Amino acid sequence: MSNNSPLIFSYLALRKTIGILGIAGYIACIAAVGLALCILLIVLYFLLPGDTAARLKTLRPVYWLEAIAIVAFGVSWFVKGESILKDEV
Repeated sequence: MSNNSPLIFSYLALRKTIGILGIAGYIACIAAVGLALCILLIVLYFLLPGDTAARLKTLRPVYWLEAIAIVAFGVSWFVKGESILKDEV
C-alpha cells in the first residue's frame, strides 16, 4: 500500500481532527456493527427452510465467519504490537 492510499489519507486526516480516542470510538462502533451482523447471519441461517439450509451447508458459513474473526484478531495484534500504524513519539 502506498502513502497515497485513500484509506491512509483519511485515517491521518481523521486523526488530526478528532484525535486517537475518537478514532478508537469509531473502530469500536464498526466492530459492534460487524458483530451484530455476524450474529444476525447465524440466526438467519438457522431459521431458513430445510432445502436452503442444506445448500448453504456446502459453503460452510460458520467456517468463514471464524476465519474472518481470526484475521481480525491477527490484525489487532499487529496494530497493538505497532508493526502497523506505529505511534508518533
